[in-house]
Amino acid sequence: MRFLNPKTDYAFKKIFGSEASQDIVISFLNAILDLTGQDRIVGVTILDPRLAPKIDGMKDTYLDVRVRDHQGRSYIVEMQVLNVEGFEKRVLYNACKAYVNQLGKGDPYHILTEVVAVTITDFVMFPDLDRVVSRFRLRADENPLIHHRDLELVFAELPKFTKTEAELETTLDRWLTFLKTAKTLTAVPMSLSVEAAIVHAFDIANRAGWTEDELEVIEKRESWLADQRYIEQKRRETTERAEKALLAQEQAETVLKEREMVLKETETVLKETETALKERETVLKETETALKGTETALKETEAALKGTETVLKETEAALKGTETVLKETETALKERETALKETETVLKESELALREEKQKSEQVKNEFEQKAQKARLEGETKGEAEMLLRLLRRRYQALPDDIEDRIRRAPRDQLDMWSDRFVDARHWDDIFR
Repeated sequence: MRFLNPKTDYAFKKIFGSEASQDIVISFLNAILDLTGQDRIVGVTILDPRLAPKIDGMKDTYLDVRVRDHQGRSYIVEMQVLNVEGFEKRVLYNACKAYVNQLGKGDPYHILTEVVAVTITDFVMFPDLDRVVSRFRLRADENPLIHHRDLELVFAELPKFTKTEAELETTLDRWLTFLKTAKTLTAVPMSLSVEAAIVHAFDIANRAGWTEDELEVIEKRESWLADQRYIEQKRRETTERAEKALLAQEQAETVLKEREMVLKETETVLKETETALKERETVLKETETALKGTETALKETEAALKGTETVLKETEAALKGTETVLKETETALKERETALKETETVLKESELALREEKQKSEQVKNEFEQKAQKARLEGETKGEAEMLLRLLRRRYQALPDDIEDRIRRAPRDQLDMWSDRFVDARHWDDIFR
């Protein structure tokens, strides 16, 4: 057996989107979306099962699969082989268009249902992501767990799927293997035959079941795709060369500007150096004149030094007398320093005694104020208790002794509560309940 390449959009449409493909598309969607429980798809309606032929002269023909499940959710399934410019925007546009087209004129918004766009690519879209399948939804920045489920984009990048036949574990693994390897197989592998829907997909992909006209369309489509890949590769190579040339030109211009700047700075330095040399020449001349004046001054100084020597001898004799006076003064200063230290010690002791006396005074003052406050509060509480007893006796005559004892021992907040109850009470029991 020989199988057609399911990555060719015409073959992909017939395998996944024909009237006999319901079990195939249900199995594939449940696998790639990881649907379980109530979310699992059990039935679908294929909205456009017709195969649109390739129209000569058109740049491209998009043959996507559109289905609606038993819960009313819509799915767009597409195979994309070429990484054309604006492809990801087209996917988003088609998903939004399918979402909007659910409503007719005057229909309420609440009847809108979820739309999921599933795209399988034969190229890497997200080099920064390691996962084969990437899912995108509208999410809150502050809390990514909060998301809008009505619109979802799902991408499966086939080049990232590298498992061997022995490593296949899930239904999704087997579907991705089918998409990548079906064209090269001559029989259904045992590892894929465990999925009835995949076996059905192989049956549809079997070249023996296609007409000559259909096979011709497939061959033309694959030839066109090969041409487009070559054109795209050459375009990218040309773009890369142009970008490198542009970068080299920009770097050369930068070097030239930097060199021009260095030349200007060098010219400035040379001018400043020339000015400095002229100023140095002037300074040298002035220094020469000053040296001549200094020579004369030295001779005069020499004569003066001889006179100074005599003065120094006389000063030396005077200094010896001064030295004796200084020693006597030093002894007197030491005695005075000792007296000052003794005075400082006495002052510190006096200051410490004053602080202790002040602390004791503050302590006595605080204790007095606390006792006065306590006495005042006790007097107020006692007065309030007597006032309550007086009012009770006026209303109820005699009171039990235990009630009077409770009133006299009660704190002020308790007395306030009983006084409030007294106003509306009919019997003293209503007050002390």
